[in-house]
Amino acid sequence: MMSGSSVWSVGARSSTYPTLDDNLDADVVIIGAGITGIVAAHLLALAGKSVVVVEALRVGEGSTGHSTGNLYEIVGERHSKLGSEAGDVFAARASAVDLIERIVQEHGIDCGFARRPWFYFRETDEDSGELDRARHTIDRAGLALLDRAPPQPFAARAGVSLDDQAQFNPLWFVKDLAEAIAARGGRIFEHSKVTEIDDARGIVSTEGGSVRAEHIVVATHTPKGVHLVQTALAPYREYAIAAPIARDVLAPGIYWTTDPHHSVRTHEVGGETYLVVVGGNHKTGQEENTSDQYSHLVRYAESRFGTLDVRYRWSAQNYRSADGLPYIGRSPYSPQVYIATGFAADGLTYGALAAQIISASICGVEHPYAHVFAADRHRPLAAAKDVVVENINVAAQYLRDVPGRDHADALAHLVPGTGEVLQMRGQKVAAYRDDDGTLLLRSAVCTHMKCIVRWNDAERSWDCPCHGSRFRPDGTVIEGPAFSDLPDVTGSEP
Repeated sequence: MMSGSSVWSVGARSSTYPTLDDNLDADVVIIGAGITGIVAAHLLALAGKSVVVVEALRVGEGSTGHSTGNLYEIVGERHSKLGSEAGDVFAARASAVDLIERIVQEHGIDCGFARRPWFYFRETDEDSGELDRARHTIDRAGLALLDRAPPQPFAARAGVSLDDQAQFNPLWFVKDLAEAIAARGGRIFEHSKVTEIDDARGIVSTEGGSVRAEHIVVATHTPKGVHLVQTALAPYREYAIAAPIARDVLAPGIYWTTDPHHSVRTHEVGGETYLVVVGGNHKTGQEENTSDQYSHLVRYAESRFGTLDVRYRWSAQNYRSADGLPYIGRSPYSPQVYIATGFAADGLTYGALAAQIISASICGVEHPYAHVFAADRHRPLAAAKDVVVENINVAAQYLRDVPGRDHADALAHLVPGTGEVLQMRGQKVAAYRDDDGTLLLRSAVCTHMKCIVRWNDAERSWDCPCHGSRFRPDGTVIEGPAFSDLPDVTGSEP
């Protein structure tokens, strides 16, 4: 998100790593200091590799620090897409949760890691079939699924449960693990936005320096730049709120509802118990009133838990693959580059798994489940329909004529804290008026692949509806495949 703070930031240490301002050499350079990048750096350092991590923001403060904090072996959605590989997928994810637990224990990381039961249930008599599909897939994979409804205050009509899943504070985990890496000589750089990846020469450049390495790991949630795998990915946003509640209101656990999907849990920090509610999926840049998503979550939570004092609200981005599984491993287009993307809303578990698979490959070891998630896999029957649908959607965003109101009328009515795409001297302009009344004018053309951005009123950001690049009101890149900021077009104003 990044206009709001997540509950995971409460009490989190402030990282103080330097900005890259030199030209370095390493065995491996990792782009991104979320859970994928930091766990990969940890495993590679243990294997004796010299590692450099470059992060555009701060360690853990991207998607990892805006997640749900849940860890589970089952997948979050699209169970029907898992075929005969369901057992392997669940086993691989279980190994990733176990890895996180071992790291927590070995390094004494204070992040609230605890094993918890998972509940999946429906609260209405209407049945979309999703619960039955999940039950069928999980049963077929041989997991010890229980027919067990969640406790009050949920009024479940039907439900299943699985024990021994887990929860933690993902931001605390990643920040503490990064400190352990740095203490062993690992090199981590913050505020070091990557501006170019030269895979042919093995050089990653930032605004202040560069790293030359034999292996490049792109742990940025979606590959930076133009990459063919983006044709099989769909960017989505998901929202969350947190509010203090009495400790005995809800037993610790992971609670998922169907129709529509919500994820509910509790989290204890600073002597208080917080209710955390997540939901509100929509395609990035394709929702008109994003701030309504928070209102929907508050209404859902208060209908079950009473009036709440919502103190934290945040959102995060996820990318869904065409066949329901992430792309992890060596890029099919560049043997030096490794990618990890398409995690959907399962990024914490898949992030740790990606770190396992990629670090093993770099060390010359074949991970037992690498083939299931291989970035160069080809499953046309499973993926073709969704690939076509997704690219029709992307094409529609290019063809859509974003209305650009006459600037004279629009600028006069643009109130502080809001943005709008306007037509100025024959070009689309992203106009934003900040809280002090200052007008910022940037090109509305996404620097990734030239789609027109949309204003996101919940996060105060410019979001690209094609491939998910996001920009701050002043045009600087927040996340996504775009390298470059939206250009300043102040001269467009007569």
